[in-house]
Amino acid sequence: MLVAEDNKVNQEVVLRMLKLEDIYGMLLAHRLVSPAKDITDVTVAKDGQEAYELVKASMEERNYFNLIFMDVQVRPTLPKVLLLSNP
Repeated sequence: MLVAEDNKVNQEVVLRMLKLEDIYGMLLAHRLVSPAKDITDVTVAKDGQEAYELVKASMEERNYFNLIFMDVQVRPTLPKVLLLSNP
């Protein structure tokens, strides 16, 4: 799971919400993830550029993120269209 958020306070809020709401359990219940795929590890990107690089690397390694939470107001180090499209 990838969280792209440039505000440290918001990063902590998102991480706590993910844990409290058992997002993995919900995704598993709706068959949106495989039981073999562990998404309990959360990667945090501090800006759009880092998010882009992490997604690109994960795709090259065929180790895809199951879920990406991205702040739509993350500092524009890259155009949003590029961030939201396939690298």
